[in-house]
Amino acid sequence: MAKRGRSGPGFLTGLVVGVAIGVAITLVLTPRPVAAPGAEPAGASEGEGDAQRAPGDPLAAVVGRVRERYQEAMIQGREAYERARAEVLQIYNQARAQ
Repeated sequence: MAKRGRSGPGFLTGLVVGVAIGVAITLVLTPRPVAAPGAEPAGASEGEGDAQRAPGDPLAAVVGRVRERYQEAMIQGREAYERARAEVLQIYNQARAQ
């Protein structure tokens, strides 16, 4: 008989952590429905954003902060891309002119 390795709680822990990460990514990346101008978004009762709709809900607050940081990172990434692109184009044009 072959001995089987002991998996212990490692597999279950990894599964739970993986599911939690998947749920967090889904919450952050899921687009919000766009409402008509002047119309109140569906499900919004007091304000915009998860944190404002349920001020006592810690998960909504975390999701709001993660979403804000994600948006900030995307803006910074686009700015860095544009700076690098401009620099490469400038070097390319200088080399081409010579």
